[in-house]
Amino acid sequence: MQVNTTDDMKHYLLKRGLRPRSDFAKAVGIEKPRT
Repeated sequence: MQVNTTDDMKHYLLKRGLRPRSDFAKAVGIEKPRT
């Protein structure tokens, strides 16, 4: 069984207290969500 690379990266970043650039921007409120 192969692990999803994208999902694995998300877990890896979340473990380090980080988030994907898009999610991070949304969380911080720097970048406005696209409509």
